[in-house]
Amino acid sequence: MCIASAILEPLCINPYTFPATVRLRLLTTSMSLKSFELWGHWGAPNPFKVAVILEALGLPYETHPLELSEVKQEEYIKLNPNGRLPTLHDPNTGLTLWEVSLR
Repeated sequence: MCIASAILEPLCINPYTFPATVRLRLLTTSMSLKSFELWGHWGAPNPFKVAVILEALGLPYETHPLELSEVKQEEYIKLNPNGRLPTLHDPNTGLTLWEVSLR
């Protein structure tokens, strides 16, 4: 499915697997976004994958590096009750995703 409009550059997506892509692209063109917040460990692969996607989408984000020993501490458990990495928080919607990964 391809979408073309005055606001969007032509964008081809699979609406069943990537519907959020359209919403994110619309948000970036219609308003300024607050930076996403990404918690992760420098050596872990999954936080890196999330950062690559945020970069590819052109979305602003801030990283919060954590040591592996910190993921079970109370401050991080408030963000992610499972105490696993990574965690991605969208301050624009209040949505927090846990153990975000791309396969």
